[in-house]
Amino acid sequence: MKAATEKLILITAVVAATVVLVASGEKSGSGDSQSNSPAASSATQNNGPNGDVEIATCTTDSMGQLSATVKITNNSSKASNYIITVVFETSDGATQIDSTFAAANNLEPGQNATADAYSFKDAPAGFKCRITDVTRYAS
Repeated sequence: MKAATEKLILITAVVAATVVLVASGEKSGSGDSQSNSPAASSATQNNGPNGDVEIATCTTDSMGQLSATVKITNNSSKASNYIITVVFETSDGATQIDSTFAAANNLEPGQNATADAYSFKDAPAGFKCRITDVTRYAS
Protein backbone atom coordinates (compact mmCIF):
# COMPACT_ATOMS: atom_id res chain seq x y z
CA MET A 1 0.00 0.00 0.00
CA LYS A 2 2.84 2.40 0.81
CA ALA A 3 4.41 1.97 -2.66
CA ALA A 4 1.07 2.62 -4.35
CA THR A 5 0.56 5.77 -2.26
CA GLU A 6 4.05 7.01 -3.13
CA LYS A 7 3.37 6.41 -6.83
CA LEU A 8 0.08 8.31 -6.62
CA ILE A 9 1.77 11.26 -4.91
CA LEU A 10 4.55 11.31 -7.52
CA ILE A 11 2.13 11.14 -10.44
CA THR A 12 -0.08 13.86 -8.94
CA ALA A 13 2.92 16.15 -8.40
CA VAL A 14 4.18 15.65 -11.95
CA VAL A 15 0.74 16.26 -13.45
CA ALA A 16 0.37 19.45 -11.40
CA ALA A 17 3.80 20.66 -12.52
CA THR A 18 2.91 19.89 -16.12
CA VAL A 19 -0.27 21.95 -16.01
CA VAL A 20 1.51 24.94 -14.46
CA LEU A 21 4.68 24.91 -16.54
CA VAL A 22 3.92 23.43 -19.94
CA ALA A 23 3.13 26.78 -21.58
CA SER A 24 6.56 28.23 -20.74
CA GLY A 25 8.62 25.27 -21.95
CA GLU A 26 10.23 24.05 -25.12
CA LYS A 27 8.07 21.17 -26.34
CA SER A 28 8.86 18.43 -28.71
CA GLY A 29 7.37 15.05 -29.59
CA SER A 30 9.69 12.06 -29.67
CA GLY A 31 9.80 8.66 -31.27
CA ASP A 32 11.97 7.04 -28.61
CA SER A 33 10.65 3.64 -27.65
CA GLN A 34 11.78 0.46 -25.99
CA SER A 35 10.07 -2.89 -25.77
CA ASN A 36 10.25 -5.17 -22.77
CA SER A 37 11.09 -8.00 -25.16
CA PRO A 38 14.58 -8.84 -26.50
CA ALA A 39 13.74 -7.10 -29.78
CA ALA A 40 13.83 -3.65 -28.17
CA SER A 41 14.20 -0.65 -30.44
CA SER A 42 15.29 2.90 -29.76
CA ALA A 43 15.00 5.76 -32.22
CA THR A 44 16.12 8.89 -30.40
CA GLN A 45 15.90 12.11 -32.35
CA ASN A 46 18.93 14.31 -31.60
CA ASN A 47 17.34 17.74 -31.90
CA GLY A 48 15.96 20.01 -29.21
CA PRO A 49 14.73 18.34 -26.05
CA ASN A 50 14.02 15.08 -27.95
CA GLY A 51 17.74 14.42 -28.18
CA ASP A 52 18.04 14.82 -24.41
CA VAL A 53 15.90 11.81 -23.46
CA GLU A 54 15.71 8.07 -24.08
CA ILE A 55 14.01 5.05 -22.56
CA ALA A 56 16.63 3.27 -20.41
CA THR A 57 14.39 0.46 -19.14
CA CYS A 58 10.87 -0.73 -19.92
CA THR A 59 9.77 -3.37 -17.45
CA THR A 60 7.46 -4.18 -14.55
CA ASP A 61 7.87 -3.13 -10.94
CA SER A 62 7.80 -5.45 -7.93
CA MET A 63 3.97 -5.48 -8.02
CA GLY A 64 3.80 -6.50 -11.70
CA GLN A 65 2.78 -3.04 -12.89
CA LEU A 66 4.17 -1.09 -15.84
CA SER A 67 7.38 0.84 -15.20
CA ALA A 68 9.91 2.77 -17.30
CA THR A 69 13.13 4.59 -16.54
CA VAL A 70 14.05 7.57 -18.71
CA LYS A 71 17.66 8.73 -19.09
CA ILE A 72 17.98 12.50 -19.45
CA THR A 73 21.05 14.45 -20.57
CA ASN A 74 20.80 18.24 -20.57
CA ASN A 75 22.27 19.22 -23.94
CA SER A 76 21.17 22.85 -23.60
CA SER A 77 23.29 25.77 -22.40
CA LYS A 78 21.12 26.47 -19.34
CA ALA A 79 20.11 24.58 -16.20
CA SER A 80 16.80 22.96 -17.17
CA ASN A 81 13.74 21.11 -15.90
CA TYR A 82 12.15 18.28 -17.89
CA ILE A 83 8.67 16.79 -18.12
CA ILE A 84 8.50 13.64 -20.25
CA THR A 85 5.32 11.84 -21.32
CA VAL A 86 5.75 8.07 -21.49
CA VAL A 87 3.14 5.73 -22.98
CA PHE A 88 2.89 2.00 -22.43
CA GLU A 89 1.42 0.14 -25.39
CA THR A 90 1.01 -3.32 -26.81
CA SER A 91 4.08 -4.66 -28.59
CA ASP A 92 2.49 -4.02 -31.99
CA GLY A 93 1.63 -0.43 -30.98
CA ALA A 94 -2.06 -0.95 -31.78
CA THR A 95 -3.35 -0.31 -28.24
CA GLN A 96 -2.22 2.22 -25.66
CA ILE A 97 -2.34 0.62 -22.22
CA ASP A 98 -1.57 3.74 -20.18
CA SER A 99 0.35 7.02 -20.20
CA THR A 100 2.21 8.79 -17.42
CA PHE A 101 4.98 11.29 -16.74
CA ALA A 102 8.61 11.34 -15.67
CA ALA A 103 10.34 14.52 -14.51
CA ALA A 104 13.72 15.91 -13.56
CA ASN A 105 14.51 19.32 -12.15
CA ASN A 106 17.50 21.64 -12.22
CA LEU A 107 19.81 19.62 -14.49
CA GLU A 108 22.96 21.62 -15.24
CA PRO A 109 24.27 21.72 -18.84
CA GLY A 110 25.86 18.36 -19.67
CA GLN A 111 24.48 16.74 -16.52
CA ASN A 112 22.69 13.34 -16.62
CA ALA A 113 19.79 12.03 -14.56
CA THR A 114 17.27 9.22 -14.61
CA ALA A 115 13.57 9.56 -13.89
CA ASP A 116 10.99 6.83 -13.36
CA ALA A 117 7.54 6.64 -14.94
CA TYR A 118 5.04 4.35 -13.22
CA SER A 119 1.59 3.03 -14.04
CA PHE A 120 -0.96 1.45 -11.73
CA LYS A 121 -2.00 -0.94 -14.50
CA ASP A 122 -0.88 -4.55 -14.52
CA ALA A 123 1.54 -5.40 -17.29
CA PRO A 124 0.22 -7.58 -20.10
CA ALA A 125 2.44 -10.10 -21.85
CA GLY A 126 4.51 -8.20 -24.40
CA PHE A 127 4.41 -4.41 -24.15
CA LYS A 128 6.63 -1.47 -25.02
CA CYS A 129 7.35 1.99 -23.69
CA ARG A 130 7.50 5.09 -25.87
CA ILE A 131 8.24 8.77 -25.22
CA THR A 132 5.58 10.90 -26.88
CA ASP A 133 6.38 14.37 -25.57
CA VAL A 134 9.29 16.22 -23.97
CA THR A 135 9.05 19.65 -22.37
CA ARG A 136 12.29 21.36 -21.33
CA TYR A 137 12.34 24.75 -19.65
CA ALA A 138 15.04 26.81 -17.95
CA SER A 139 15.15 26.30 -14.20
